Amino acid sequence: MKKILSVLVLALALVCLLASCNMQQTTPSVQKDPTVEINEDGYIVINGRKTDYKIYAKPVVSIIDGYVAVDGEKTQYQVKAADTVTVDDDGYVIVNGVKTGHKVHTTDSVFVTNDGYLIVNGVKTEHKVYIEPVISVIDGYVAVNGVKTEYEVNKADVITVEDGYVVVNGVKTEHKVHTEPEISVIDGYVAVNGVKTEYEVKGTDVIEVDANGYIIVNGVKTDYVVVVGCNHIWETVTTPATCAAGGYDTLTCKLCDKTVKSNETPALGHTYSTTYMSDDNYHWSKCQTCNTTSEKVLHTLDTDDICTVCQLPVSATPGIIYDVFADGTYAGVIGYTGTATKVRIADTYNGLPVTAIYQAAFQSNNTITSITIPNSVTTIGNSAFYNCSKLTSVTIGDSVTTIGYSAFQYCSKLTSVTIGDSVTTIGGYAFSSCYNLTSVTIGDSVTTIGYYAFYKCSNLTNVTIPDSVTTINSYAFAGCNAALYTEYELGKYVGDSTNPYAVLIEVTNQNMSTYTIHPDTQVIASDVFMSCERLTSIVIPNKVKGIGGYAFSSCYNLTSVTIGASVTTIGERVFWCCDNLTSVTIGDSVTTIGDKAFSQCSNLTSITIPDSVTTIGDDAFASCDNLTSVTIPNSVTTIGDYAFYDCSNLTGVTIGDSVTTIGEGAFYWCSNLTSVTIGNSVTTIGDSAFYYCSNLTDVYYTGSEADWAQITIAYGNSYLTDATIHYNYVP
Repeated sequence: MKKILSVLVLALALVCLLASCNMQQTTPSVQKDPTVEINEDGYIVINGRKTDYKIYAKPVVSIIDGYVAVDGEKTQYQVKAADTVTVDDDGYVIVNGVKTGHKVHTTDSVFVTNDGYLIVNGVKTEHKVYIEPVISVIDGYVAVNGVKTEYEVNKADVITVEDGYVVVNGVKTEHKVHTEPEISVIDGYVAVNGVKTEYEVKGTDVIEVDANGYIIVNGVKTDYVVVVGCNHIWETVTTPATCAAGGYDTLTCKLCDKTVKSNETPALGHTYSTTYMSDDNYHWSKCQTCNTTSEKVLHTLDTDDICTVCQLPVSATPGIIYDVFADGTYAGVIGYTGTATKVRIADTYNGLPVTAIYQAAFQSNNTITSITIPNSVTTIGNSAFYNCSKLTSVTIGDSVTTIGYSAFQYCSKLTSVTIGDSVTTIGGYAFSSCYNLTSVTIGDSVTTIGYYAFYKCSNLTNVTIPDSVTTINSYAFAGCNAALYTEYELGKYVGDSTNPYAVLIEVTNQNMSTYTIHPDTQVIASDVFMSCERLTSIVIPNKVKGIGGYAFSSCYNLTSVTIGASVTTIGERVFWCCDNLTSVTIGDSVTTIGDKAFSQCSNLTSITIPDSVTTIGDDAFASCDNLTSVTIPNSVTTIGDYAFYDCSNLTGVTIGDSVTTIGEGAFYWCSNLTSVTIGNSVTTIGDSAFYYCSNLTDVYYTGSEADWAQITIAYGNSYLTDATIHYNYVP
């Protein structure tokens, strides 16, 4: 009801007080201190002028034939003549002091959505209040719904409407043809532009205007301002709440630049991790949302030098084996023979900084429950804590830059991890099969998340991927099915409220022909669209940084793919067996085209490999039967084994000047290949790289004959060596 009244009052104020707005006016005048009230007959009165609109008050309750009657209409509630019948403040009938289930009036919520549909009590109706305008020409001017505008046109001009604005010969004007609908109440029903709908509204409404000109209905502030001189068209920009500051919407009028601040929400407040960080004297924690640190508090020690608050050891733990490495300038941890469950690594050994935890140093230890890594350490080696089955918490110092391969794999009791702001690389399988890991905070310097890094972390429910990440390798989040990662189903997004669109992990409707990936998606997980046989085209948004293996494999009817600007790696078999794929646009950030990425895309006729690509994986374009030509840019250094195997219609290949290795069988069975251009950086041509290229007649080599003689050409390349070699070729 409040929306109806708001629009009603706005419309009446505009009509009764002043003329309609001039669309080109930039500084509207605002009516000062308007008065809106209801007279004793229930009619709305604006600035002392009675309108035709009546607000319904409390119903008249009576007794007819021994039944309760509301406004003269008999209900099912039978009463005796001596009974007392009233209505409480909530609108329920009270018989002899007993509240019944019969509600005789409500205060209805009525408003209009952005797309023009009427919403009654939260239910979207089929009634659209914006209708398409009638565009005509009167006396040589554009007319909208029979009203002549200021836009002069010729008879040959083309007049259309886009986004509600008049467009003349492709030029968008400032004249908006959709205006706010006139919503009123007729016979107790919602009426739009004077047409009564089936939506009944009743209630006891209080209408006011606050000091800023906003209409207040029943104490609720609406979005409507009592103004004259401008028919506002609002654009909304939302500023979300942060830990320290509240959120709000800023409404800016497209016509007069008036701004209004609304929908203010309080600051979220910091959510500090329950996993502490520490040094020799203090402990503290980080906010899981913004990384702000809490106040440092002095340790309270027990007899074992363990803090009773943070439960972390303060002094270095006996039994850790250290060694001096390299040139004698630093030390590292190579093993542990102690029995303590809470372990703290020293930051110095024999006066040298401890900078590394070496490979398998704590592997398969079954006693350690927590580990504190000091700020001196920069590297956590491969398998350093592999299969530490009782490890529940890890504090990683702020100087660590690399977490190695399988560093914490199979730490099945590990529940949370904070990865410091100095870490740049999380190695493959680093936290794989940490089944109880629920929360991961990744620092702002991480650029690479390795293959299978969080594979099978089946209880992971909270992770934020920072903007610094440029590479998320295949299967990095495979098997993380705890709905942290957004499950996309028919446009509905389910996930952690602070990061709801991080990873697209599942699409349940396998029969769709089109699909829109949310623009904030950062990762497309493995297998997501696999075998979506009706899918015909896909655009991968610019924020996506990684595409998992098999993501679009066997999408037999997929014809067109556009890969966004942030993707750096196209994973293993991503488009494998997409038989009808004819067009692919690869973004300029892609560095790696994975193994079999486009294998068996039998209708792919051409592809442009951008200058950013450095590696073309094994079988990357194998059996692309209709591929006719390929240019491999100068950025590429490696062409994988069988990369273009059985591309039987490939006639010409240009290999850039940076390629050093042409892999085994790279162009095997390219039977129609007639010429190839090879850059002078090639040092190795693998076994059978050009095997069965029976029509190869010309090789254009950018180096000299002496340079050619230095290339290692393996077995099975007779068609290449028998061709005419053109030395010192200039493309």
